[in-house]
Amino acid sequence: MKIISKTFKDIKKYYKDPKNKYKDDYIKIIEIEKIAVNGCIKLGSIALSETVKLILEKIYPPSRAPLPIIGSPAQVIGLFVGCLTSGVVGVIACDKLDNALIARQVEMSIQKEKTILNEISVLHEKQNNIVLDELYKKRNEKIKEMSDDLSSAYDEYNRIFEEENEIENSENLKKLDELLKKLNK
Repeated sequence: MKIISKTFKDIKKYYKDPKNKYKDDYIKIIEIEKIAVNGCIKLGSIALSETVKLILEKIYPPSRAPLPIIGSPAQVIGLFVGCLTSGVVGVIACDKLDNALIARQVEMSIQKEKTILNEISVLHEKQNNIVLDELYKKRNEKIKEMSDDLSSAYDEYNRIFEEENEIENSENLKKLDELLKKLNK
């Protein structure tokens, strides 16, 4: 009974421990299962050793004879077989739980890496968009500058052309006036 109550106390202690508060529920369950399996191993080794001792005492009654310091041969053999069997079963069970725990941690690690890669991808895309926006703004500024330069050059060309036409027209008008005066004479 002490083993069972100690196992439940250990589980309660693990569950209330502040450093386990933020662990994944799946990992908490596996850790609690490991504590429970350890309690079962202890209980199983005691029960199995007692069972083996009783069976040996029934099969071979002289095994009840007490030996100094170590007890009866049935007790020694029962304790050895019980502990060995429970230990092997416990190691196998704990190994399975450890494998499940490792698999979950690897899965969580992969998920975390995927999340980080997605964030990097989003940041990279935002950075590309910022760079493209900046290039687009600079291109538009250059186009506006070139358009302004071209417009001012066209305006200058038109002004010069009009001045030349005025001069030419005024010369032509003078020539016409002269011709008209000659005709009128």
